[in-house]
Amino acid sequence: MRTILRQGAAGLRVLWTGLAALLLAAAPASRAEGDTAMRIAALHGDALARAWGRIYLRQSAAALARGHLASAGREEKLGPRWTPAAPEWQAAEAAMVGAMLTAAEAGSGETEALAWWRDTWAAQTRAVLSGGEQQWILDTLTSPPGPYLAATMDWFVGELVMTRLTFTDRARLDRPGAEVDRALLQSVAAPLLEKIRYDFSADPRAELFIWTDPGRKYFREVSFRVVAAANARMDTAQARISPAFAAAAALAEPHIAAFRQR
Repeated sequence: MRTILRQGAAGLRVLWTGLAALLLAAAPASRAEGDTAMRIAALHGDALARAWGRIYLRQSAAALARGHLASAGREEKLGPRWTPAAPEWQAAEAAMVGAMLTAAEAGSGETEALAWWRDTWAAQTRAVLSGGEQQWILDTLTSPPGPYLAATMDWFVGELVMTRLTFTDRARLDRPGAEVDRALLQSVAAPLLEKIRYDFSADPRAELFIWTDPGRKYFREVSFRVVAAANARMDTAQARISPAFAAAAALAEPHIAAFRQR
């Protein structure tokens, strides 16, 4: 009898161990599916803020490249034809900027950047709002005015990122060579502007979101936290540009040599 009981107990331990393993394996997926903050984050987009970050990095790299090429022209006496209009200058600048941008944006491709954005948005939402408040936000953002409210927040965040960059002269749209930046912004802003053309006053839930908590708290506090995190991430990326300058400058040499041999 004791042998049978021992065997039965051993069998139960195996069964419970197996069930526990199955439950633990399923737990992450269940938590992910039930993560209200992450579901909220998935309703937002990073296109405008990311475009401004790209402009900041590109212009930082371009300033170094243009300074280097102008200095090379003076030191090597390349003459008055050595200007940003020269094809060789343009090729050299493109090579340098491309190399420095690659270094700055290492590990920050579109997929990685969006994942970072949503993780950050979800984390800040959890930090600011209770579980019940998060559910109210999710219900609101999945209601008829929801996509327009989310798009308005995305625009607001992008504007805050822009304000910091332009106010501190880190990025400007009137700099030489900024045509590519203006084109990028136009392509990103146009569809977002279409999304925020909505009469919120006609929808009681939208009015509640805008004028009362938890909507007001979500709009204000989560937005500012996300912007602070985005700014820090951009500055970290920008700090990788200078260490990449020497290798980038070497890429300009063949183009400078080609101009010299004209």
